[in-house]
Amino acid sequence: MKLTGWVLIGIGFMLQNARADLCSEKTVELEKSGVRVISCSKVDFGVKAISGDYQKLQTQPVGVKPVKIRESNPDGSPGVFVHVNEAPGIKNSVYFNPVVSRESAPVGEGFSLIQKYTTALQYRYPEDPELVAWMADPNGMLKDLVPQPDASAMSGRCRVWSAWSLDPEIQASLNRMSKGILCNEMIPFTRGELKELLTVLYPSPPFSQRKFLGQLYFHPVQYPADVEDANLTLAKLGELGGGTDFTPDLVLKMAAEARARGENMIIDIDPGREIWNQPVEWVIDIAFQDPSSEPTAGRTSAELMSSVPDGVALLKNLRKLETELTALALRGGRETLQGICPLRVSVGLTCAQGSQRLSEQADALSEVRNAALTRGWIQVGRDLQVRHKILISYGVEGPFGKSDDLPGAVRELDYAEIGDRKVWSPASVPLSQICDQGFSREERNSILSRFDVDAECARFKKGEIRDRKIISGALPPKKFETYVAKAGFGHDAESALKKRAYERLLDMMNRCEVFDDAAAFLDQMNQALADNALDESEIGSLSSKYREISRFLDPGFLRSELDGSDNGKRIRKVLLGD
Repeated sequence: MKLTGWVLIGIGFMLQNARADLCSEKTVELEKSGVRVISCSKVDFGVKAISGDYQKLQTQPVGVKPVKIRESNPDGSPGVFVHVNEAPGIKNSVYFNPVVSRESAPVGEGFSLIQKYTTALQYRYPEDPELVAWMADPNGMLKDLVPQPDASAMSGRCRVWSAWSLDPEIQASLNRMSKGILCNEMIPFTRGELKELLTVLYPSPPFSQRKFLGQLYFHPVQYPADVEDANLTLAKLGELGGGTDFTPDLVLKMAAEARARGENMIIDIDPGREIWNQPVEWVIDIAFQDPSSEPTAGRTSAELMSSVPDGVALLKNLRKLETELTALALRGGRETLQGICPLRVSVGLTCAQGSQRLSEQADALSEVRNAALTRGWIQVGRDLQVRHKILISYGVEGPFGKSDDLPGAVRELDYAEIGDRKVWSPASVPLSQICDQGFSREERNSILSRFDVDAECARFKKGEIRDRKIISGALPPKKFETYVAKAGFGHDAESALKKRAYERLLDMMNRCEVFDDAAAFLDQMNQALADNALDESEIGSLSSKYREISRFLDPGFLRSELDGSDNGKRIRKVLLGD
């Protein structure tokens, strides 16, 4: 997309004024490492993503009764039943607690969240029986909430969550509460429950722009370590992500264009087959030069020159071997190229014995280039190499039904710019260093989910495998999408019903009383007890507040909170008549 002058001016103003400290902070960090920062550009979407669970399809807790719902333990074994009580003492606030209506006793084993919401709709909007019937119909709303035990562990609705978490209307509704809401003085919803309902009812948005990164390594192979090594090989050869029409520098440009149009951005943070859509909060691109880097690092032989016969012949062989090694990496091959050994001998290097991993062969070719450069056989082209770091802040999914919003994560990506060529170039470190210092899984990608670093380190320490390089930086995301953060429903009958259910939910969120006053009362009471500060004025203040919110609180809980001390007895007498 070509940017007009006015759009560029608008983007420039935005980049200069949004979170100016971000560039300053990251620039200082880089300069301390000895590099020379050339520029820093940023796009701030001006939002903080609201974290929320993306509804795993194999459990679908929103549509299933609690006895059928378990969260898994870290080892994959079944865990405890899901119950959440984020506002202690508030009536019926336990997640999936049976709803007590004015006419009936608690219902059996408890309601699912969608049943609980349907009941709330029935009482709050009795004039809309069609909506209630549709939401309770196994062939209506519930047909999309049937558990799929065979679904993979990552199957869910993170794409929908990514969209609504940045919607200004929803942000305004959720930001007015920290705990939840209570409707008709009987049916409470924690803020976490509301997130779950929004994920179910919000429509998947149409995306105005979608860009996939090509030529990343997705080939299924038997050994995950080979996947890691193939990506590293492509990065060393300057070919990772090469040939795509979406080069690394376009990440910031795409974000800036979206921001100028009033749109938001989603990334599929993982380069593998899994889909992990995350809402973007801001993007930074820092350009710098690193004097300590090798002159030929990241360059292909096509960017090297020679005016002597030996150099011309060497470059011809280099280009052939680089092409063959790139093809091996892209298809998951494990062969050792025979032409590397004689090429190393020609520049005075020793010849490695036995088979070599693909990345080791890439290193061997790099040593050939540097040796030829030292001999004067070849020269580096005139194009300077500029390194870049892209920092992407994005929202993350939280545990099921939790009210609190989690802080966003930051993905750091590396790429090199040599003339017109721009290529991803994640950093690498020796396996021995990983085994000694540890390795953060957060910076890994699920394409390597079967790659057991601990097992690799155990084998290395036993001498069963030799030291090798491992990618220490993140591989680039698979996909970038832009969209307008606003709910847009279809025009068919079912979409109209879903739209009504969504609008009723927003109306409930905006008009019902919030739990926060009751929670604040409990905090004040407990603090006064802890400080032994229950004078007549304080008791009078608590008594006044309690009259306003007593219908939110469970008297039995309040009695259990107040001990048998004099102060406890005094406040129980005033508040509960004991």
